Amino acid sequence: MAKTTENAQRLRELTSLAENSRISISKAVQDLQQSTQMGRRVEVSFRENMYAWMGAAAVVGLVLARLPSRKKKGFLNKSSAEEMPVAKSAGWLALLGVIFQIFRPILQKILAEQVQTFAANKFAKESPRRV
Repeated sequence: MAKTTENAQRLRELTSLAENSRISISKAVQDLQQSTQMGRRVEVSFRENMYAWMGAAAVVGLVLARLPSRKKKGFLNKSSAEEMPVAKSAGWLALLGVIFQIFRPILQKILAEQVQTFAANKFAKESPRRV
């Protein structure tokens, strides 16, 4: 009889130890997931330090404004001595590419939300109801 109670107590200790281990592992996994979500961390940092982010953006803008301008490279057509339109459009295309790279995460987030909403509405209407 004493051996049975001793075994039962040992079993309770082991299950308690296993449960504590599971809890600590799940906490560690949650901490790891939160630390690897860069977009979320940036959002939180921006909300908490909005004035610092705005100040940094202003400083970067001032530095970029003070950079010397690039020399304009125009290709001349030997017969008409006119600047080719490719040189003008290349600058605008490069600027649009930079702007798109900056706003890409925001656009992806908006698009993902729109697709999820559309899919949820579409499948909710089409799926038959079970009674």
